[in-house]
Amino acid sequence: SGARMLMKISQLSSNLQETRCKLKLEEGKCMQLSNQVEQLSKQVTDKRHALKRAREEVDEQTAEHQRNLKRARDESRELMAASEEWQSQFLEQKSSMVA
Repeated sequence: SGARMLMKISQLSSNLQETRCKLKLEEGKCMQLSNQVEQLSKQVTDKRHALKRAREEVDEQTAEHQRNLKRARDESRELMAASEEWQSQFLEQKSSMVA
């Protein structure tokens, strides 16, 4: 009976050691996964910052294009007005020369 008890204790001790080894392996895997999650989280944060900067740049360029477009329209209106003024004066001079 004592020998059987000793064998049972030996078997339980062996099982315990095996379980401890498995636990250490699992802890190692958990640490690895935790590090990977941390790296991925950092990458996501970096990409979000890059996306935000890109959006801001697009907004700035869009605003610049809108300012340029407004300036071009204003200049076009001024040229049209000057052209009409010149045409009007030309026609007046032409009609006064004829008369």
